[in-house]
Amino acid sequence: MNGFNSVTIMGTVGADAQVTVLEGDKSVAKLSIAVNDSYVDKTSGERKQTTEWVRVEAWNKLATFLGQWGKKGTGFLIIGRLKTDSWEQDGKTNYSTKVVASEIKFTGTKPSSDAPAQNVAAAQVNEYQNAPAQAPVAQAPVAQAPAAQAPAPATAGTMPANTDDLPF
Repeated sequence: MNGFNSVTIMGTVGADAQVTVLEGDKSVAKLSIAVNDSYVDKTSGERKQTTEWVRVEAWNKLATFLGQWGKKGTGFLIIGRLKTDSWEQDGKTNYSTKVVASEIKFTGTKPSSDAPAQNVAAAQVNEYQNAPAQAPVAQAPVAQAPAAQAPAPATAGTMPANTDDLPF
């Protein structure tokens, strides 16, 4: 039986994405996302915050997208899969786990006032998905486009622009 390897994280870019162009018009982007969480300490009753740093890797169109938009402080929702790399060093096996992105959406957090507005409709970002063409997946929008902007045309496998009729 096959397993299910899917990860969804939402956080803030810790440093600008590092994009490397490889042979054959391939590119890879690497960055770290800070994912914050909070809890109440049972002994003191004090609210505490923790930050988990998640390494993210994106390929080809997503790498190009992160090269342009993956700036420190930008908020993203990232959907992908876990991948663990291993290597030998000084006779010891080392492991490192990362998220390989298959979809990236803005969350509305922007790094600074000189960056373009991050309030982008999910349909505008969907062109950067790495989903296979034969198996389109409908995605709910994370950010809403400004009211004055015309909705993106619906294409096969995408959510309708008007989500008021959805049961969830």
